[in-house]
Amino acid sequence: MALAHLCDLLDHGRVIGIDITHEAVSDVVRNHPRITLIEEDACRCFSRVEKMIQPGETVLIIEDSSHTYDNTFNILRLYSPLIALGGWFIVEDGICRHGLKEGPTPGPYEAAETFVGGNEDFVIDREMESFVLTWNPKGFLRRVTVTEADGTRVGRKSVPAESESFGAKLREVVLLCVPPILVRMVRRLTAGQ
Repeated sequence: MALAHLCDLLDHGRVIGIDITHEAVSDVVRNHPRITLIEEDACRCFSRVEKMIQPGETVLIIEDSSHTYDNTFNILRLYSPLIALGGWFIVEDGICRHGLKEGPTPGPYEAAETFVGGNEDFVIDREMESFVLTWNPKGFLRRVTVTEADGTRVGRKSVPAESESFGAKLREVVLLCVPPILVRMVRRLTAGQ
């Protein structure tokens, strides 16, 4: 719901939620005009999701399913072509067995490493973990090139420099973590900077 509210604030975008069951999802979420729910295994419904994406749409994928290595890796492999140059694929809960005792071994952390190790189009952007604590170590994957069908690689988006100011990072965090009315206020206050 939070992502749908951000889309409301931007007056653009939508959320596609995929899960085996949406039994516990409230009617408020089900009825939000920017949310489409698909009740199926994410790997099995990929072609259906792919058809829902229009040419030129920007896609952000947040993978937060069973946290098993195989499932996470398969979702990365299947869904990564939907990410445009400079876009993001976020793998949740890499902290499993890498800071927390809970979770499968191997899990999302290892799946992200394997995926990036065999796919030069993506890099793990550790800079996104710079706020001391994250549930997603090695989980921020950024598309830096696109490999065409003939094997040629197009584009090169650099990973943000580590020297990016703390103020700019803080502004991003504030914009993502505060209630919608405060987002509007912060945008107005920082518009001239």
